[in-house]
Amino acid sequence: MDKILYHGTFLTMDESRTEPEAVLIRDGMIGGTGTLEEMKALAPDGALWDMEGHTVLPGFIDGHSHLSAVAYQLLIANLKPSPLGACDSVEDVVQVLKTFLETHSLKPGQWLLGMGYDNSVFPEGVHPTKEDLDRVSTEIPVAATHVSGHLCVVNTKGLELLGYTGDHFTVPEGGVVEPTGLL
Repeated sequence: MDKILYHGTFLTMDESRTEPEAVLIRDGMIGGTGTLEEMKALAPDGALWDMEGHTVLPGFIDGHSHLSAVAYQLLIANLKPSPLGACDSVEDVVQVLKTFLETHSLKPGQWLLGMGYDNSVFPEGVHPTKEDLDRVSTEIPVAATHVSGHLCVVNTKGLELLGYTGDHFTVPEGGVVEPTGLL
């Protein structure tokens, strides 16, 4: 069924930056924009939805899942450097993870996760190591994800659970497992 949205701020992302009075939604897609009367003419049986002054944006497709990553970060330890966090060194990463572990109840088998560390701002410029994260815990797996989201460091327990111990293990094509715990 067609829907006509009206009485809102409609940001169409159109280069002309027009803000129509109404938007027609047909089969889950924008079917038209213009005045309310124009949209009623295009869809005489369309359901009218009063947006009560709210802002409406077109649907965004985030193939890289940035929106869900932002939500996910709210549930784990914040390892970002200042001013967005408190991790301006490897030692800060260790302390933030320790504090998170002390203040949050993990279920059996659950990993302690943190995200956002940026070694490029650390005085020494190096990534944390499995030994650094072993100072947080040797009993539970710990993972610290880089700000890029493209690499992480895990502690010894994490390496064990992932099967990355000993001399012979399989790494997914294109992947790298460093002896320091950097994945």
